[in-house]
Amino acid sequence: MPQSADHQRRACQLAALVTVLYAVLGVVWIIWSDAAVQAVSADPSWHALAQRGKDLAFIGLTALALAVLVYHGSSRLLLAVQQGEHSALRVHDLFEGHPQPMWYYHPDSLAFLRVNDAAVRLYGYTQAEFLQSAVPDLRAADERAALAQRLRSRAPGFRAVDQARHLCKSGQWLEMQISAQAAVYEGRHAVLVLAVDISAQVAARQALQRQEQQIRELHQSLAEVLWLISPDAKQVLYVSPAFEQVYGLPLDAFRRDPGLWLARVHPDDLDVARQSGRQLWTDGRVDCQYRICRPDGEVRWVSDRKKLVRDAHGDVTMIAGIAEDITARRLDQDTLRRNSEELAARYAELARFNRAAVDRELDMIALKREVNALSLARQLPPPYQVDFAATAPATADIP
Repeated sequence: MPQSADHQRRACQLAALVTVLYAVLGVVWIIWSDAAVQAVSADPSWHALAQRGKDLAFIGLTALALAVLVYHGSSRLLLAVQQGEHSALRVHDLFEGHPQPMWYYHPDSLAFLRVNDAAVRLYGYTQAEFLQSAVPDLRAADERAALAQRLRSRAPGFRAVDQARHLCKSGQWLEMQISAQAAVYEGRHAVLVLAVDISAQVAARQALQRQEQQIRELHQSLAEVLWLISPDAKQVLYVSPAFEQVYGLPLDAFRRDPGLWLARVHPDDLDVARQSGRQLWTDGRVDCQYRICRPDGEVRWVSDRKKLVRDAHGDVTMIAGIAEDITARRLDQDTLRRNSEELAARYAELARFNRAAVDRELDMIALKREVNALSLARQLPPPYQVDFAATAPATADIP
C-alpha cells in the first residue's frame, strides 16, 4: 500500500511537470514567434500568413511531442503489464509448488480463497473442503472467536509471525509456525499465509524441558553439592542448592567468588585442599577429605571429588566436582576407632590378668606337690590331687 501511494505521488508530479513545461514552452513560442514575424516584415499580409504558419508549426511540434510522450508511456505501460503478468505467473507457480503449506484468505470473512498442494497433503482436507471453511476452523473451538476478532482487527499492510496448534482432518494436532502478510489475490485484498510444521521441534523442546526439570529436581533433592566451574576457576557455571546446606552460605556468594571454597577450608587442612588442586591438573581427577568452617562456627568434614572435563579434541572445557558432607561418617569412624582401641586395651588387660591367674595356679600346683611329697615322706596319704580340674584337699583334716 505505501508503495502504491508513492507511485501515485510520482505520477502526479510528472503530470504537473509536463503541464508547466508545456505552458512555459507555449509562452516562449508565442513571444519568440511574434518577435520573429515583426522582424521579418511589417506587411499585414505577411503577418497573417506568418501567423497561420507559426500556429500550424506549434500544433505540429506539440503533436509530435505528444506522440513521443504517448509512445514512451505506452511502451513502459506495456512492459510493466508484461512484467506484472510474468511476476504474477511466477508468484502463482511459487505458491502452488511451495513445499510448505500456504493459503490466501479474505481479511473480513476469514474464508479460504486458495490453498496450495502442500496444505492439502499436510492437513488432509481437499481443496473444496478448505474453500468451504474459514481460518479459525483450524483451531480449537474455544479459541475461534478470539482468533477471528484478532485477525479482523489487523491494520492494512501488516506482517505477523505467530505459533498455533492446528487440527488436521485425521484429528491430529500440529504445532505450526504461521507467517502472514497483507497481499492481493485476483485483484482483491487478501492475506497470504505460510505455515511451517514445527511439531517435531516443539516435542523435542518439551522433552528437553522435562528432562531439565527432572535433573533440576534430582539435584535439589541430593545432599551432595554438584558444581561446574570454568577451567581458569574464575566463573561458576553451575552449583546445586545443597551448597547452602553444606557450607551455610547462599548460592550467590559462591557464584560471585569461586575461591570461596578454599577460604572456608579449616586452616589445618589447607595444604590438603591446595594439593588436591595441583593433583587435579596432573592426574585429571582427585579425591580428598578435609574440614570446612561454616559461618556459624560449626566444623564439618567434606569429601571433595573433582575431575577435568575435556572435549573431543582433549581440551579442558570445565571442571566438575561433588562435595559431600561426611561429618557423621567421620564421627562414626572416630567412635569405632575409639571403641576398637578401648576393646584392645581391655583385651590386653584381660590377657595380663589371665597370665597372672595361670601363674598363681601353677604356683599352687607346685606347692601342693611339695605338700604331697612331705606327706609321703611321713608315710601319710597325700592331701591333694594335683590337676587343674580338682585342687581341693583329698581329706577334710590337714595336719
